[in-house]
Parts: sequence; C-alpha cells; structure tokens
Amino acid sequence: MTTTEPDLEGWDALLADGGVVHVRPIVAADAAALRGLHAAASDRSIYLRYFSVSRRSGEMYLDRLLGGQHQGLLALVAEQHGAVVGMAGCERLPGSADAEVARWRRRCSAPTPAGL
Repeated sequence: MTTTEPDLEGWDALLADGGVVHVRPIVAADAAALRGLHAAASDRSIYLRYFSVSRRSGEMYLDRLLGGQHQGLLALVAEQHGAVVGMAGCERLPGSADAEVARWRRRCSAPTPAGL
C-alpha cells in the first residue's frame, strides 16, 4: 500500500559515525527548538542556507512552516538525545514535478560508551 500522508511518528536513521537520529515531520511544538537552531548558526551558515546575510530570512521561513502555510512543502526535523539537531525541507516548484531541497544541521554524534 502506498500513501501520500507522512508518518507522523517518524523514522530512525543511522549516522556515518554510528549515532542515531530520529527523523519526523515538524509540528508547531518544534518552534522554540527550530528558532534555537537558527540562533546558534553562524552568519556563514545563515548565508549558505538562505542566500542572505539577514537572519530575518530564516525567521520568515520558520514562520511560514510553523504557521501552516506550506502547501507543496515537506519539512522534517532530526532529533538526537531529545534535542532537535537538524531540519530539512523539500518544496515543490510551481508548475512542475521538480522540488528544491535544503537541509540544516548542528553537529551531532554517537554518545561515547562508558570507559572509552
């Protein structure tokens, strides 16, 4: 069976370093964590993500996502150890089957086993 509805519980994903993140669609309750992710980003990261030196671009994008005004947009968060460590979005380009994809992440890694 196929569906176009997202799995709201999400999925676990294995990182290259052996860590695991939980990936799921964003919800309104993610607002503070996503704003924190943007606030912690360097100016260079903001520029590379939004093609602008203004942090307002990121704030406007989050307002759009969290305000429910995102027809044609799929946005996901990645959580590790209970904290949002990344986000990704895919927005369908008008009049086509193509999409624009963007991702954002904080450094995340597997916990170090005790004694190592």
